[in-house]
Amino acid sequence: MSAIADFKKRRDAVKAKRAVEQANNEKPTIEAPNDTNPALRLLAALLGCDEQDAIAKATELVEQGAYITGLTENQLKSVEEQAEGDLQDSADTATIAANDLADTAGAVNETAGTLNEAANDAADSATELSNTTEDVADSANTIAEAAVEATQAAEDIKEVAQELKKSPEEPQSSPSEKGTKGKNSSKK
Repeated sequence: MSAIADFKKRRDAVKAKRAVEQANNEKPTIEAPNDTNPALRLLAALLGCDEQDAIAKATELVEQGAYITGLTENQLKSVEEQAEGDLQDSADTATIAANDLADTAGAVNETAGTLNEAANDAADSATELSNTTEDVADSANTIAEAAVEATQAAEDIKEVAQELKKSPEEPQSSPSEKGTKGKNSSKK
């Protein structure tokens, strides 16, 4: 905005100078010594400064991205209003973008919380599965022991059945003989 304000000041100075010259019925002219460059004189007149400062001032304006144009007062006012509107629009856009970014950050945090809860649930499920696996293994050991006992009982029953099948003429073994004889176990 300072470039616009500088332009207004220079324009007002030129208008004041012209008004004084017209009041004196003088023709507005730019007078300069013969040893100066006419382009430098014109540049100084356009910038509203001395010829010795014209190049420095022009360089400064170019670095700022300014340009010189023949705008009327209404046109200049319109440009200023448009620049202020653009500035407000940029501020509004920046605010909206900041709000969107904050909303996105909130959504990311919420998603991270949900993922953390899911990870905890998965860890709990894995622990429960491990406990269930241990219970199944214990049950399998119990079943295996019961199967061994059932096999032994079946062999004992088979042996008793053979004793009972013996003819009455054959002497039955006494309990003491049974302990001395080796058990007839068949392994499959």
